[in-house]
Amino acid sequence: MDKKVKYYIEPDSEFVIENYNHATAFSNFLPGIAGLFGIPMWVFYVNRGQGICSFGVKSKDNPIMEFMPANRAYQLTSSQGFRTFIKIKDKKKKVFYEPFRPHFENSAVPADQKMLITSHGLKLVEKNPSLGLEITVEYFTVPNESFAALARIVTFKNISKKDISADILDGTPLIIPYGVSDFFLQKMRRTVEAWMTVENLEKGAPFYRLKVDPRDVSEVQFIDEGNFYLSTLAKNGKTNGALPILVDPELIFGQVNDFSCPVNFINEKKFNVPGEQIQQNKLPCAMSLADIKLKKGASVTLYSLMGHMSSKDKLNSIVRQLIAPQFFKDKREENKKIIEELQEPVFTVSGEKGYDFYCRQTFLDNVMRGGYPVSCGDHSHVFYAYSRKHGDLERDYNRFYIDPTYFSQGNGNFRDMNQNRRNDIFFNPDIKDSNILHFYNLLQPDGFNPLVLCGVRFRLKTGTDLTESLKGNIADKDIGRLKELLAEAFTPGRLFMEMEKLSIRMKTPWQEFLGAVLKNCDIIYDAEHSEGFWIDHWTYNLDLVESYLSIYPEKLKEILLDKKDFTFYDNFFCVKPRSEKCILNGGNRIRQYHALMRDSKKEHVIKKREHDSHLVRTRKGEGSVYKTTLLVKLLCLAVNKMASLDPSGTGIEMEADKPGWCDSMNGLPGLFGASTPELFELKRQLMFILDAFKNLELEDNCKFKLPEEIYDFLKSIESLINRQYKVLAKNRDFYYWDNAATIKEKYREKIKFGFTGNEKSLTVSESKGMLKIFLSKIEGAVKKAYIPSKKTYTTYVINEVTDFKQTGKIDVITGSPLVRPTGFKSTRVPLFLEGVVRAIKSEKDMKKVKVLYAALKKTGLYDKKLGMYKINESMEGVSKEVG
Repeated sequence: MDKKVKYYIEPDSEFVIENYNHATAFSNFLPGIAGLFGIPMWVFYVNRGQGICSFGVKSKDNPIMEFMPANRAYQLTSSQGFRTFIKIKDKKKKVFYEPFRPHFENSAVPADQKMLITSHGLKLVEKNPSLGLEITVEYFTVPNESFAALARIVTFKNISKKDISADILDGTPLIIPYGVSDFFLQKMRRTVEAWMTVENLEKGAPFYRLKVDPRDVSEVQFIDEGNFYLSTLAKNGKTNGALPILVDPELIFGQVNDFSCPVNFINEKKFNVPGEQIQQNKLPCAMSLADIKLKKGASVTLYSLMGHMSSKDKLNSIVRQLIAPQFFKDKREENKKIIEELQEPVFTVSGEKGYDFYCRQTFLDNVMRGGYPVSCGDHSHVFYAYSRKHGDLERDYNRFYIDPTYFSQGNGNFRDMNQNRRNDIFFNPDIKDSNILHFYNLLQPDGFNPLVLCGVRFRLKTGTDLTESLKGNIADKDIGRLKELLAEAFTPGRLFMEMEKLSIRMKTPWQEFLGAVLKNCDIIYDAEHSEGFWIDHWTYNLDLVESYLSIYPEKLKEILLDKKDFTFYDNFFCVKPRSEKCILNGGNRIRQYHALMRDSKKEHVIKKREHDSHLVRTRKGEGSVYKTTLLVKLLCLAVNKMASLDPSGTGIEMEADKPGWCDSMNGLPGLFGASTPELFELKRQLMFILDAFKNLELEDNCKFKLPEEIYDFLKSIESLINRQYKVLAKNRDFYYWDNAATIKEKYREKIKFGFTGNEKSLTVSESKGMLKIFLSKIEGAVKKAYIPSKKTYTTYVINEVTDFKQTGKIDVITGSPLVRPTGFKSTRVPLFLEGVVRAIKSEKDMKKVKVLYAALKKTGLYDKKLGMYKINESMEGVSKEVG
């Protein structure tokens, strides 16, 4: 049967897909937000079957329903996801039906299906006049509880003119016991069954877990946590307790191992849950059995909860509460309220309701990637909840993590979080300069940064006695126990959960209590190197500064010169010098591979530190944490990028294994690629500093201090720019690149373990002169990036090595000879949108901006038919080596 697919938006913001099983496949997810005092859960769904395809806690390694990439989810959700089997009791014939299947499977009993999507949940509706049933399924995550769970509400309504009696089997044919990691599911799925067990079946709330950690190690780890399932049937709001549950799929499907047909359920005249089931050593199911009787127009509702619990005892202590229909109704409203309140800052009413809902959803997406700022008063730190890496089914490569605590903080990539926090200060001015400190403090002395940001932690300031601050916030008898909790670094979520365990109650609102604690704490910005150094990450930092100054323009001097709270991130991964990464790769092709190294000596130095292990210190790593101003951080960043102009003098070189914003160009670093977007951002940063000096009206002889290593680096690059003009124009760019790289490599060697701690002074006059010299060099590079025939700018350049000298050394990773490039040939890559966008962003002359904009529409980047821009022009003819 051919069913027409329709898409539309309901007035209450539901996005509806009629006959969704026949629509183009797509994937989506629930927000993964459980309120500040809730435990979040990741949940993904597709427009197939009953929607939900994967969910769990923490990460892919803690699934309840196995994480599946999008293409696999489209194939398997209808069989491995939630299922509902209906066996109607008819004396004349046997009637079996499974709703929410594609229409061609149920052509004898045609039905109308629709999927209704909101920001806070998912609903499915199937109306089947032939059987006289309307079935509604609703999903949402449970907020404001000390456990994570997915709620599922299934309503069966009799729309026929006669009574209906039926057996219902509802749930999932496959649930993953707690402790089974993604590795075991993909590589050792059969073997790991030996550790599986299902307990607590007699309580109507089966508890699924592994007996012990299955890893092959000498120290056996016992597992107390588990995944659970429970279900109840309610009619007119009344329930008879938990429904009986089947945990052995063979009892339902017999030998039909692909779950395509529940043959035993269909064939057995009186299907019951047996007194004993196999509860060990096999992948279990979670399906509840109910007997329903419906008069004309009547309905019954099946309430199910599937989630994770810290222990079986905890589950049993709250089972009665969890199977109450009112619990589900309350949590549904709480969940909706939490999400809608997060969207309130961009509440929009226009003539186009689709646009209004788009604004709200986009803002929510921003919260999910960048986080939601939590502030607790003027004197305490601001921190973020709800953030996480974008681990959707289309981006199956991402190792997302959602912290299973109150005030949950997940991991995220530097660029993603930075981009998504640029406008936060407009919605919450309490943020002040916290994001500026966070992201600038993650910049290293070499201008790079770690990739992964973890949630922030707090640590009591040295010598702090919290007694006075805590008085009135908690009972006096609990102050000692709370101080013990705060002896180590903590997150707000963990603190509240530990207080809950110890029955330490607050006497004041949580904001007041937490503010009293945090104002006595230092903040710890946790991060992980992960992989490579992207060349664009630093470019978003200045947006944070400009946003801050748009709200607090009077704070320019304070943030730039007075606030000496800025530090440098200390990383034991570093960029190799050219002599160790330029490889003769066969066929006389020179490539730049394996550009990073893990320095074991520095790793030892960092890991032996008791506190602030990843903060750069004086005395070459053995002294105190070096603190400075934002101006010094900006100058350090600027000189590192000035020393990174490519051999063609057109862009910033990709010298550290990773490209810029467009991750797909991952091959460019190996081809000595360069990028102009960062060039425009460097120009913008130099202009910002010069404008700041002008706006502050600083005296020319005003001085500021900076590490001697950065001072010498600045002076060396300034001198090099002045010297380059003595070289023939055709050799000038290579001369600059070669010498700047040498200066940069010597600087990196000096600061490998930290600064000496010695400082030198720069006057404002010296700084302005130096910055103008830098700016003139960058303006020259901008001219080289310009394409007169197209009146626009190139984005990427490939620098092919034409001449080189063998060094006599061998690359330890590939065994290939190492070389020293002595000549390059530069080639432009077809146009990418990013280059001209960054050019427009950095250009102050609106006439030039209009010219660039008009020219852009005449390039292959603009699709006239769609009226939209493309990321890039056709790459036909370009080597696939670019990425």
